[in-house]
Amino acid sequence: MKIRQLIVIVLFLATISATGQKLSVESLRIAENDLTARTEPRLDANKQPCALLKVQVRDQITEAQGNVVGTVIDKGGEKWIYFTDGTKQTNLLFRNYPPLSIYFPDHGIAALHSKSTYVLTVNSEMMDDEYKYSQNDIDALNGQINDLRIRLNGLQGDLDASNARNAQLQRDLNAANARNEQLQRDLDSVRKTKP
Repeated sequence: MKIRQLIVIVLFLATISATGQKLSVESLRIAENDLTARTEPRLDANKQPCALLKVQVRDQITEAQGNVVGTVIDKGGEKWIYFTDGTKQTNLLFRNYPPLSIYFPDHGIAALHSKSTYVLTVNSEMMDDEYKYSQNDIDALNGQINDLRIRLNGLQGDLDASNARNAQLQRDLNAANARNEQLQRDLDSVRKTKP
């Protein structure tokens, strides 16, 4: 039970910094000299060429919602998403961050147009001041994590010693059972020899 509690505490402390962050749009622009939407086109259901949105983000995009054509293409620090002509908004879902809703007109792009490439730069920021930790807070948390590791190692040592005692008790029990069986055989043979 103690081990389970310690593991839960360690996992909570390890994830506390990531939960306080969100993503925001740093910039959105048309890449006039980028011909990728023309040289590597994707067609929509009506056989019309799509617009290409290149998202620069450190996290993985697990899903793009809206007028998306096909799946997200992961190019490392850049993700490619194809949209139908005239798309004005999308929702991006990430592995490690909350979803990001983007309404393109809010960022100076009225709508995405076919055969055009756009670059969206996304950055992470802290959600609330309550999630900002000083170096002293971080050092204190790291100290607590190290203390928990030491306690876990001590509990593992106790568990190993207990397992060794249990193994010895099992050997003793097996030996006692063997002696008991031998005594039973001896008693049965004595009974058979007496009239």
